[in-house]
Amino acid sequence: MSNSYVKISANQQQFSDNLNLVDFTIPEGMTVDLSKSKVLVNVVPSITQPTANLPGDDGRACAFEVGFQVEDGASKDLNPPTSAVLVREAFIKGSKIGQIENLRRVDILRTGLAQYEKDIDEKRSNWKNCLKPVSAGLSARASCNVNYVNTGTTLSTALPSTDISIPLNEVFDVCNAEAYSTDKYGQTQIHLRMNFENLKIVSLNTEEADAVAPVMDSGTFGAFTTITATADNTAITSATSNKATNDPETQFPFYVGQRVVCNVTLAGGGAVDRFRRIESISYNSTTGFSTINFTDSLGSINDTQTCVFNSVKPAPSGGLAYSIDNVQLELKLTDESPPDNIQYSTYSTEEDSFANITEKIKTYQVEAEADNLLLALTNGSIYPRNQVDKYRIRVNNMEMSNNDVNINTPEHYDNINKLFLNMDLELKDISEKAINQNKTKKKNTDLDQTLALIGTPLPITQNMKSVNIKTSKANSNTLVLFKRMIKTI
Repeated sequence: MSNSYVKISANQQQFSDNLNLVDFTIPEGMTVDLSKSKVLVNVVPSITQPTANLPGDDGRACAFEVGFQVEDGASKDLNPPTSAVLVREAFIKGSKIGQIENLRRVDILRTGLAQYEKDIDEKRSNWKNCLKPVSAGLSARASCNVNYVNTGTTLSTALPSTDISIPLNEVFDVCNAEAYSTDKYGQTQIHLRMNFENLKIVSLNTEEADAVAPVMDSGTFGAFTTITATADNTAITSATSNKATNDPETQFPFYVGQRVVCNVTLAGGGAVDRFRRIESISYNSTTGFSTINFTDSLGSINDTQTCVFNSVKPAPSGGLAYSIDNVQLELKLTDESPPDNIQYSTYSTEEDSFANITEKIKTYQVEAEADNLLLALTNGSIYPRNQVDKYRIRVNNMEMSNNDVNINTPEHYDNINKLFLNMDLELKDISEKAINQNKTKKKNTDLDQTLALIGTPLPITQNMKSVNIKTSKANSNTLVLFKRMIKTI
């Protein structure tokens, strides 16, 4: 079997917040494994270094966090469970068969489904796609963009660019096909409308903070040991943490080359800020303490005088920006013979906006061939984040439940289970909680945001179905309906 790949550049050559359309043309004469193919969005960071006007602040480029985040409209730093959240609309067609899929609000649909289809580890592994949450409030230092050095003298380095990887089968269901022939289906067009305007970039050189100091957070990473001089004119060139770590490579939040601000009190005077870069870091395996060494002295003290470290934090740096250099389609070629037909599921979408009210009751018309209905309350977000408090669904005047279904009850979970069984999808996580930017669950707020869908199986009918939906949620104003249908090409 062929294991080769081919890359096809987008028809467009420029991309930005406003230039967010991406089109690909797959020529005839190819058989590809779409299940292992992906869209690659190449992002190039631009970092303005601070002016070199302070001791030890020589303007060298150090390792910045060049991760990317798709914000959810409310600036919540949630780890997207799928990089398909970057896609707002998607269309695929073959010249010999016409339209295959035409999807709206891919971001909401795929994020919602991924909450259930992926377990916790799979959601965290989405970081490999380089679409990870980063913010000025909290940052998880692990990155596919930066080679962090936490011990030694080697300077941490950042990649000049990085690819955000979007698996095709997390956008289109038909792309689960392992042998798709363009000879059979014709020249294939893929059209995407992207959420480029929601991409963000920040560095770790911001003031991070957290009351309980998770291991990846340097803002309140314990104190640093007070230094008492034993001779006059003792230069303060280092600081030793008093919080032990078992593995400094993953647990110590500072790195070589990082620009930090040390708030120190020298010889009993007033507190002052000293901006420095970390020149090296050493680790004591016996005590578990790490020592950071600075490019220049923080000041000098005399015998018996002290240097008190009030705080050591990442220092604010220059402006951050990014550009999208190119977008490519990476296709995996295969020698497998294409099947006689490909069966897949697809969705029609209806988006309904209404005034901010607690209870919403409305009847919608659903296609006769739709076998499942998914609902998301979004309030204009690109995440299905505003889960209802309770709901009730009636199909062709038949109640789908005996009463209102409350969230976080056995009846609700049973409904979700029935829905996924009817869609022939594996239900792996029923928590309906989003992982935030911390890689390890150190506290409840690591899973503090609810992302979820509700829905119901539908009978296949001869005519359009009448579906009455009642949802209760304070200040809800946007409901998105996804009506699933089975297609064959």
